[in-house]
Amino acid sequence: MPGSCILVTTRKESVAKRMESPHVVRLKLLPEEMCWLILSQKAFSERSQASREILEDIGREIANKCQGLPLAAKAIGGLLQDKQGREEWQNVLNNVIWK
Repeated sequence: MPGSCILVTTRKESVAKRMESPHVVRLKLLPEEMCWLILSQKAFSERSQASREILEDIGREIANKCQGLPLAAKAIGGLLQDKQGREEWQNVLNNVIWK
């Protein structure tokens, strides 16, 4: 259909080449602070200010481990919504999955 287009997102340039895309846009990784904002928005959506203050330091370390990937920050933030205390957040920070 004229005027239609398909948007393909990938981290692998070889996939874009295989799709024979005429326009490839290379996005940069997000700064650490932006990852923190995305993660904290999800993780703290229903928490008190006191809870935020208790968990923020661990949350910032977790956001740093997202390495600028917005989807990772959003997904981990969603996971952290259900984690109540420092110990549970610390378990996420120290999890072997980061390796």
